[in-house]
Amino acid sequence: MLFEEIRLNKDLIKSVQDSDFAEHDYDNDKQRQALRINTSLRKLYQVLSEESHEYPLVKNINAFSARYAQDYFFDITAEMLGMLTAYEPKEVYTDASAIIERKLMGKLCKFDFRTAFYCGLKTGNLAIEIYKFIDQPVWYIFYPSRNIFLLCDYDLLSNINTGTEVTRNDRIVQELLDKNDQLQSSASIIRINIPAEVKNLLAENYKKISDINFLQNIAGFDAQANILKAMLNTDMI
Repeated sequence: MLFEEIRLNKDLIKSVQDSDFAEHDYDNDKQRQALRINTSLRKLYQVLSEESHEYPLVKNINAFSARYAQDYFFDITAEMLGMLTAYEPKEVYTDASAIIERKLMGKLCKFDFRTAFYCGLKTGNLAIEIYKFIDQPVWYIFYPSRNIFLLCDYDLLSNINTGTEVTRNDRIVQELLDKNDQLQSSASIIRINIPAEVKNLLAENYKKISDINFLQNIAGFDAQANILKAMLNTDMI
């Protein structure tokens, strides 16, 4: 039973490692998401400038966090999330579909909306995405659940532990590997610690079934059983 569980764990490890949520998919989608954000911000600037009622954000702009937050975003506290997403109403532009900090919009226009995905942060079911201006030490957040864009103080980011990025799949694989090590150790101990009476019984049974006359004995038993059965059927006893 122990070795069967080890085998099943190995099969599960292979299945997890072949999962669709591979790291190269995440890396590719980070670039696509940055393109969606930059395109959306350009459109948002146009909508705000022209006082248009068009929807400025690219379709599925919120899907990135929904797909990858659980596996690839770093954990932060609810207090940290509150600090990163706080803003003064007078310091933002408000559209029917999005909110953006005025200073952030000014910097985006100045540097031609050229930004890249930096990292993702999460607390519970809430997630935010961090972006950095290309070639500029400027960071901002995108809060997908509320479509908010705000400048970000890098000093706050520097306090976040980003040195232990372990995905859910990685954790599952490591747990299964640890479990198999424990099962292997248990199997070895069980082999060594078989009680003496069990070993003697096994030895006796092995001697019996390895005896050359074993099959003959079985044939004799079958013959006796058949005779008894016939006697019962004919009321001879």
